[in-house]
Amino acid sequence: MPQTSSLVLSEEQQLLKDSARDFVADQCSIDSLRELRDQRDDAKFDLGFDKAAWKQMAELGWAGITIPEEFGGAELGLAELGVLLEELGRKLVITPLVSTLVAGAGCLLEG
Repeated sequence: MPQTSSLVLSEEQQLLKDSARDFVADQCSIDSLRELRDQRDDAKFDLGFDKAAWKQMAELGWAGITIPEEFGGAELGLAELGVLLEELGRKLVITPLVSTLVAGAGCLLEG
């Protein structure tokens, strides 16, 4: 039988996990996903995601979670990003988080 290892979270990672789980529970219900699916032409969802929820995520610093502090990010690592993405994935949260992080990193690399 293959052995599995469990990820032991640091205090900071556990705080991020709890924060993300609370956010998802409060802001990203299955009903909001259905509303997004059914009302794509609504101005609230015209970009394919809930703009208000995305704004709150950005205010929490998640849009810059892996971006260096000198550029306004949180300068956390891939483990923290994984913790965040795992919690967002639990409820299929639709946001431009990954594309924002990739674009931001690309801009930083290109200067």
